[in-house]
Amino acid sequence: QELPLSLDALLLLLQVQWRLFHEWVGSLPKLVRVVALMLSLVLVQVVAVQIFFGCLNLCANVRKTLNRVPLITGRTKKKKEVKTLVVLGSGGHTAEMLRIMKFMNFRKYRPRVYVVSSTDKMSEQRAMAFENQDFDNSKMPAHLQTKVLKIPRSREVGQSYFTSVFTTLFSLFASIACVAMEKPSLLLCNGPGTCLPVCLSMRILQPLSGKIVFIESICRTRSLSLTGKILYHLRLADEIFVQWCDLKEQYPRVTFTGRVF
Repeated sequence: QELPLSLDALLLLLQVQWRLFHEWVGSLPKLVRVVALMLSLVLVQVVAVQIFFGCLNLCANVRKTLNRVPLITGRTKKKKEVKTLVVLGSGGHTAEMLRIMKFMNFRKYRPRVYVVSSTDKMSEQRAMAFENQDFDNSKMPAHLQTKVLKIPRSREVGQSYFTSVFTTLFSLFASIACVAMEKPSLLLCNGPGTCLPVCLSMRILQPLSGKIVFIESICRTRSLSLTGKILYHLRLADEIFVQWCDLKEQYPRVTFTGRVF
């Protein structure tokens, strides 16, 4: 007889708490209630998308693990290439990233897809010139050819912070489309704000299977860049490499490499 009484008391307590909460919400201004409702809907959608793509990536990882098990005949599968997405900023960021990529194993990290901002014409030309140094990219098989994708810039030089919120959201939607279309296994970036929407898209769509490597610019000697701080504190990047030992003391979770080129 005690169990039904305890359940009734619990239900009564929940009803009282819900009634008090409903009265408190009703006392709030209408604008506050509308904003709170919109934010809660956005939060629910983000969590639902994260759970959905997380389950997909978990299934993909389980399948990859099972595929690594040797066959009964003793033959092992050929090691697959790692599809790599490379974000190029403008000017010095592009030059630094291309110098880093000279030491990559191009037979393993392919196909390579470069992401540049829509207003950056120079980085697109330099990326294709870099790819055509040792071989003609047009003669490669279609599935291994290098591509260059363009996304809107998050914030132009001198743009106000208020309007940059909307341009960043626009850039985020374009980045989500790029990541969803290419499905890279590795994302390389090195400092420009252009890479932030791409990193967010990678974490949303591929929270488990996609790896993000951020290489801080050699110009950052005492503190991380704004992009680096966001990736560090939100733990969006799997690896953050810095080129000055002072940064390692200030940010313990980064990896000090010295000069990487």
